Amino acid sequence: MMAVAKYQSFTRAAEEINISQSSLSTQISKLEAELGTKLFERGARLITLTRAGEEFLPFASEICDKEATSREHMKMFTAPDRGVIKFGVFPGTERYDFFPRLSEFAKRFPNISLDFYEAEGTVLVDMLKNNEITCAFCCAPDVCGDVKFFHLYTDEMVLIAPPDHKYAERGEISLEMLRGETFIFSEIGSLYTTVLGCVMNSLNNTGGDDGITLLKTHGTSLLTNMGMVAAGFGLSMCSEKAAKNYSAIGYRTLKLAPPIPRIFGIAVAQGNLSQPLVKNFINFICGFCK
Repeated sequence: MMAVAKYQSFTRAAEEINISQSSLSTQISKLEAELGTKLFERGARLITLTRAGEEFLPFASEICDKEATSREHMKMFTAPDRGVIKFGVFPGTERYDFFPRLSEFAKRFPNISLDFYEAEGTVLVDMLKNNEITCAFCCAPDVCGDVKFFHLYTDEMVLIAPPDHKYAERGEISLEMLRGETFIFSEIGSLYTTVLGCVMNSLNNTGGDDGITLLKTHGTSLLTNMGMVAAGFGLSMCSEKAAKNYSAIGYRTLKLAPPIPRIFGIAVAQGNLSQPLVKNFINFICGFCK
């Protein structure tokens, strides 16, 4: 209908949309029959819109636009090189040299749009399960349920201590030596549950009645917690890369014995793994990081 209204000719309209004139005329007649009114006046030389046709034209245009939009959106399920990837990152992702990988992907596939969302790892996993995002860069312990994890980096946890702490000048410390200490962790994310689990298991295995004290913060960033450590509120732990990034705050870092690994990678909801777009993204990023 749009082409006929534009050219006022079945012949030119049929050429524009690459179908036969008879087929186009039949389609218009079927549409008029369905609507119960004429949309065009067929003149000897020109075809013009009727009053009803003029009223219907904006609706027809909107329908065409929505169809084009829906077809483009559906390409993410069929085409590996176009579409939209809603990607989640946690605060501090920049420490892991991951953004250059994403930048290379964006350059290689200019028809794929990357939309970014930032939240803590456990929140990102919930967003994956609710189909609010396509993929996420997060830590392995955050991942659970119907989520597939692709390993990219392994870092080690380090102890963060105030500069005047009794262990501050040591290069390495065993978990057993942390008995009776106060630890600062945010309640959001897997960091405190994972690390404290390792510490408590170690303390339980060595016996004794006293464990550790937890100073649990609510929604604070890693940077805030490190500032609290530097000020003497207690100890904390984080990945070695994160510790190096914020070292100007004034705390001391100590290696742990035995080491506690911190594994990072891409998480994808199982239901999205069959999409060619997602497969392309995962293969590129995982191959780039090897």
